Amino acid sequence: MNYQSKTFRLYFEGKLIGTVSDITYVTPEFSGYLSPEPAFEDIRSDMLFMTDDSADEVEGNVDKRFEMIEQYDHDWFFEDESGEREQVYMPAIDEQLVVIWRWCEPHYINEATSMS
Repeated sequence: MNYQSKTFRLYFEGKLIGTVSDITYVTPEFSGYLSPEPAFEDIRSDMLFMTDDSADEVEGNVDKRFEMIEQYDHDWFFEDESGEREQVYMPAIDEQLVVIWRWCEPHYINEATSMS
């Protein structure tokens, strides 16, 4: 996986959700901007609900978020420009289509270990 790629394609359950660009990195999180594909529309409202802080004020929403985490916390991965793929934890996608994610196997730990 080329972690220095300028773009990554984001997939959920094998469906292309969109392309993430303008990637930044602050340990341990990465972020970028999503250019959505049609498959994103199937999950858009749930992803935005998960990142809406004001939703916490509505009774019952905490339970609803836990249900959504169980529904969506699997089978996310990024594909780099050469087609290599790597799994990520469920990303946060907000109203401005900013995506924040963490790699399941943090590459910066692997790189540090291999340099010793």
